[in-house]
Amino acid sequence: MLRRFAVLFSLVLSATVVATPAWAGTESEFVSRMNSARTSNGLPAYPVRSDLTSVARRQAARMAAQNRMYHNPNLGSEVSGWRNVGENVGRGPDVASIHNAFMGSASHRANILSSVFTEVGVGTARGSDGQLYVSQVFRRPSGAVYTPPPPTTTTRVYRPAARRASRSAPRAPLTPPTRKRVVVDPLPGRLRDAWRAFRRERPVDPIDRAVEYIATNRTVSGAVPLP
Repeated sequence: MLRRFAVLFSLVLSATVVATPAWAGTESEFVSRMNSARTSNGLPAYPVRSDLTSVARRQAARMAAQNRMYHNPNLGSEVSGWRNVGENVGRGPDVASIHNAFMGSASHRANILSSVFTEVGVGTARGSDGQLYVSQVFRRPSGAVYTPPPPTTTTRVYRPAARRASRSAPRAPLTPPTRKRVVVDPLPGRLRDAWRAFRRERPVDPIDRAVEYIATNRTVSGAVPLP
């Protein structure tokens, strides 16, 4: 099955669109979708101007009569009292598909969401090929003063910094670090005590010390009672 897609062109002039019956319902739907997109992006809605609508309808009728799409070569002369003027033209099966194609195209979307243009006129016509043709004409009047859009603000969430304790505030007593208990084998101390008890503080020579040390070991081990 052959699928129909919206085809479109965009034109903007910064110093630079007869008539078959217009489709008023489709024209108002284009304006509604266009202004809905503008308000969703924080922009004022375009007011519709009758002279721009007449220019757009004539261009839509010409395109529909020829079953082809092209920009109005006389846009700059047919539109009066402009400082900036632009045009979107498109072709498709219905309003929704053409509008979605406009919004998916950077140049067409720029005209719809422009902060320079302040007025619009939309004209539509149905060709013998069954396609809907549309012309959207944008204008900024020659005497209009450009007002830039308000800057986008980002909401910041305030989080108070953690408060430090005052120097004069009482502080909790410091707990000394807990040391691991070391268990010492008592044998060396018992050997020393047994040695002293055995020799009774008598001086001995190295040989006697060795003999007595052996005897001390025997005493500590319980082989003989302490003297």
